[in-house]
Amino acid sequence: IEDTCVGSYDPNAKGVAQSRYIDTGTKTLDYNVEFQNTGTAPAYNVLVTDILDQNLDVNTLRIHGSSHKMDFSLGDNRQLNFEFQNIMLPDSGTDYDASQGFISYSIDVKPSLPIGTEIKNTASIFFDFNDAIITNTTINTIHLKTSSRVSNDDKEMNISIFPNPLSNTAT
Repeated sequence: IEDTCVGSYDPNAKGVAQSRYIDTGTKTLDYNVEFQNTGTAPAYNVLVTDILDQNLDVNTLRIHGSSHKMDFSLGDNRQLNFEFQNIMLPDSGTDYDASQGFISYSIDVKPSLPIGTEIKNTASIFFDFNDAIITNTTINTIHLKTSSRVSNDDKEMNISIFPNPLSNTAT
């Protein structure tokens, strides 16, 4: 039996390398923003904006790469601006592979955030003068590491704490 699986797909997306629940000791989050011109003509300019969550340390922002030459700036309101001027991004119907772009960056989580803190991130992508395409929202939640391997006097032990999250007591 042969069948076709179908479903919608938005090539404009925000991703984070770390899992949904991050341990209290997690220092860095690695983000990737992907965009694609699915219109019917080339995009002359692309602007990606990204307002950084209050729980991220803006002083630790590191840009790792982008698909095309771009300029970036960080405004007073924690808004990152990635500007791709004269990108001439072809539409996906004309050249599927060349119609795509990305930005990759990392930023540190502020230290000593309480368990349960959510770090949310969403990007807006503007192709020329069109309305923004809003990406999905990434969410990372600080949680207590529930298992660990410890060594003491040449003996190794596995320690687990549950339930997680907890309210008043744990085992």
